Amino acid sequence: MKLVAGLVAAALSASLLVDDAARYEPAMTAEVRPLANGQMLADMNFNEAAPVYIFRRSAVTRDTQQSWRVGQWQVETPGVELRRIGLYDALVRSDARPLKGKVRIRFTPHRGLLIADYANALHLTDGTLAIFSDHFALRPAPSIEAVAALGADINALPDYEGGNPLVTFRAAGSAMSHRGERHETLRLETPAYVLFGPAKPRNGEHIATVIDPGLPGWLASQLEVGVPAIMNIYAERLGARKGEKPELIVAWNGPTEGRVSLGGSVLGDTIVMQIEGQALTRPTRSAYVYARQFIAHEAAHFWLGNTVGYGEPGEAWTTEGGADLMAQRAAEIIDPDHDSLPTIDRAFNDCAILSADGPLKTAPERHGQEIFYACGAIFSLAAEAVENQNGGDLFSFWSRLIEANREDGTVTVAEWLDAMRGAGASAEAVRIIAAMHEVGSDDPKASLLALMEEVGVEAWQEGDGRIHLR
Repeated sequence: MKLVAGLVAAALSASLLVDDAARYEPAMTAEVRPLANGQMLADMNFNEAAPVYIFRRSAVTRDTQQSWRVGQWQVETPGVELRRIGLYDALVRSDARPLKGKVRIRFTPHRGLLIADYANALHLTDGTLAIFSDHFALRPAPSIEAVAALGADINALPDYEGGNPLVTFRAAGSAMSHRGERHETLRLETPAYVLFGPAKPRNGEHIATVIDPGLPGWLASQLEVGVPAIMNIYAERLGARKGEKPELIVAWNGPTEGRVSLGGSVLGDTIVMQIEGQALTRPTRSAYVYARQFIAHEAAHFWLGNTVGYGEPGEAWTTEGGADLMAQRAAEIIDPDHDSLPTIDRAFNDCAILSADGPLKTAPERHGQEIFYACGAIFSLAAEAVENQNGGDLFSFWSRLIEANREDGTVTVAEWLDAMRGAGASAEAVRIIAAMHEVGSDDPKASLLALMEEVGVEAWQEGDGRIHLR
């Protein structure tokens, strides 16, 4: 493997600054570069003196639930230590003096999975290495005691003016690529995956893909056709989106016996998947459908999320449910054998169960995100059904919402409901959704069945109590 062969920025949320001065002096900067032995160097430059600097992302590993940095990263600068303080990995001076200036760290990229965070590194089978830039971003803290008492909200620390750190990536002796463009230096002000090695994105009209050459050929070939086809539908039906060209990275972690994993995450305009398992070496329709639908959902967020977002946290059902149903509709267009009904049925019944203890508006404190996917998909189905009566569909419903809200970049629940009224929904249909959002329902299943009747979607109940839609 030649680590200096090239460098590709693999996240479109990244801001690329080439040989120009930073617009401000952040509290810290970092420069990361590969070594010939598979290790890397990270030079941290702290511009603001502070008793302690903490890593903004300090998740623990899934297998040990311990820090993946402490004990693995070697601090080469004398008098500086890497410690775990409370929930955070931190750099401090051994003599308790304020930390300022340069700190050098030597490390081997971590291969394991982290809890509620992006993987530190993805290893493609051609030797390409993807490194997550935000794992090198730190911020100052007023004391070790303050860090020890700090909860999950890193911004709760006092005496910090904010500002994104600059993380610079270099490949000695080689230029670097950013979506096929070569540069001497790559500076990132927002989180991004950066690829060292021979991989080059396959640039389609609406998405660039980096698919591990070791990924089983049957799955790679289907994703190489299916993903651009879905992106073409979104671009054609939803119009221009905010940001640069999206990117997809798919890594193959090998034919592990007794394990099937199709994990993934989304970062800005980049979708990342890690796939492994012996069973996936043979064509499996269910595995392909799962991977495609995961990508289709996340890709919908390039419009329903990045171009226009939702309002308050309890309003996330507009974009999450919209993306879920939109992914199903896109699959139906490109795949005549795709059946969305089982997924929609499950969403209906999950929504009825999850919303039984209160309104969606306050659901983040009770259920996290699951209720937003389920109820949001059914509310989107209702909006789609109304739109169908006028010759439209879910895409036309959302395209109008996007165009009407491009300037402020937000679609609130009130605006979503106004769009449903504008499409011709009955006052009762709008009232049901608004009530489930604002105050909840004493009988969510009955409310959802009434909503389906209002919008003309056939629904019936089996003997086990589960609802099925047509």
